[in-house]
Amino acid sequence: MPRAAAIAVVAAVVLTLLVPAPGRAESSSFVLERLNGTYTDLGGDVSEVQSGPITVRPKSSSNSFELFGNRLELTPLPEGEHDAVFWVHFEGEAEVEAEILMAGFSAGLLTDEVTVLNQEKTIRLRLKIARQNEDYLLTVVEAPKDLTIQVRSRLGAQIVSMCESLTRFVFGARCDGLDTAMSNPKLPLAEPGDEFVLESGQLTPKEKAQLETYLGPAG
Repeated sequence: MPRAAAIAVVAAVVLTLLVPAPGRAESSSFVLERLNGTYTDLGGDVSEVQSGPITVRPKSSSNSFELFGNRLELTPLPEGEHDAVFWVHFEGEAEVEAEILMAGFSAGLLTDEVTVLNQEKTIRLRLKIARQNEDYLLTVVEAPKDLTIQVRSRLGAQIVSMCESLTRFVFGARCDGLDTAMSNPKLPLAEPGDEFVLESGQLTPKEKAQLETYLGPAG
C-alpha cells in the first residue's frame, strides 16, 4: 500500500490548484477532472501496528490506485493560510510484506496481495500556496498524521495465527485487534513543512483560468 502519500500525493497536487485572493472570506468548491486516473508505485510506507510486545511492520513493494473522483473545498484563513477539505473516491491493489517482531526480535515475514476496497475519504489540511514562475508551490502547515483506509487480505488472519503461536513464549503478548488493524491500515500523510509543486502544464486551460481568476493579480 502506498504512503498516504498514495492518497497524500494526490491530495497535495489537488491542493496546489487554488488560493483565495487577499481579503476573500467565502468558501469555494472545485472538481478537478484531470487528476482522476491511475496511479502506480506511489510509495510503500504503512504505519506499524503495536499490540503489547508484538509489532507488525507492513510495507508495500508495489501498488496501483484508481482515483474515480475528487472535490476540494477551500476557506481562506488569516496570514495567507487556508483550510482545505479534500474528498476522494478510489480503490486499488498492493503487494504487501509484513515483518512480525516479538519483543523487538524478528519472528517472521508474511506477504500477500491486498485489495484496497472501493471507498471515499475526506482529508482536511491547512496550507499556504504561492506562485512559482508559471507553476504553483504548496507548503503544508497542518495535516493529519495518517489516513485510515479499508483493505481486504489474508494478512490479518495469518498474523493472528502467528501471534497466537508465539504468545506462549512472551509474557503479556496480546493478539486482540491485530486482524482489525491490518484490515484498516494507516497511511502516513504529508508533514508540516512538506512542499509540492504543481506544474502549469498539469492544468487544463479551464482550470488554469479558474486558478488565475481566483488568485487575482500577481504581486
